[in-house]
Amino acid sequence: MSMLQAKDDKSTDFTKSLDIWYADGSVVLVAEKTGFRVHTSILGCACEVFRDMAAIPQPTGDDGSETYEGYPVLRLQDAAADLHHFLKAIYDFAYFRPGVKKSFAVVAAVLRLSTKYIAPVLRRQAIEMFTSAYPSTYKAWKKRNAERLVSPVDGEFSALVALAEQTDVRAILPSVFYAAAKRPLAETLAQLHALPLSETMRQETMTRFMLGREKLQKEEIKEVLTFLRPSFARPGCVNANDTNTLALAASTALERMGDDEPYYEYCFNNSTTVGTSIGLCAICSNTIRDHIDSAVGGIWERLPAMFGLPAWEVLTASDDGQQDM
Repeated sequence: MSMLQAKDDKSTDFTKSLDIWYADGSVVLVAEKTGFRVHTSILGCACEVFRDMAAIPQPTGDDGSETYEGYPVLRLQDAAADLHHFLKAIYDFAYFRPGVKKSFAVVAAVLRLSTKYIAPVLRRQAIEMFTSAYPSTYKAWKKRNAERLVSPVDGEFSALVALAEQTDVRAILPSVFYAAAKRPLAETLAQLHALPLSETMRQETMTRFMLGREKLQKEEIKEVLTFLRPSFARPGCVNANDTNTLALAASTALERMGDDEPYYEYCFNNSTTVGTSIGLCAICSNTIRDHIDSAVGGIWERLPAMFGLPAWEVLTASDDGQQDM
């Protein structure tokens, strides 16, 4: 197995992990000079790769393979912090409990190594935690700030794009791109240039984002601001002057197109108060609220296509189908 490399070295050049070193462990995993003494039987219950390893006759050291107190030492090409989080998730249920908020670093580490070592239960749990922050439905998106299970971090956009590529998790990408499209362009471009991907992948991602961002803006302006048209139906309006009020609002919308929060963005984010904010009657305000919410829902359904990705159901099915056992 290429990801598990035994080293022919009798010297002990690693430091024992303070909390993942079991005296009765049957194997020592070493990552970046940190050793973790664990049990192949427990690892095998969670990970297909380690289950396969447990079935292989273990080295005794007589053949030149590295051992510690007679047990095999395996040198892994992983970050020590990642391996620590992953092993803690395997050994300690409370460390990675479903529905409990965790740091980005912990969830990313579990996703990376559960993908690499084929641990489907932990992989699914990590994906669910990321999708709480970057969901596939607009209903969930509106509640994400209160319900996300992964703490936000600086540089989250580039970190998530790279993680999605490394772990083949695609369902988060449309909403990741969507969130980035709402940020200042200079900030997002800086993160795109810093993506830890190949130059080809970096350029493809940048093109995907820029084209999608432009399509998204056009769709939002076209769909959300439809209520400013004189032909927009407002059944039950009780104010004859509302047509003039809408004309003034349309003028305001044009004036604010270059603002940090253009008028269509304001409407998008404040659908329940847009009508009353421009002096429309309560009936018209409710009509506009329903129109904006419906328009945004439709835009959300088309979001993957705007960024050159398959439909939501294809993306979520792909993630659900990974590593089924």
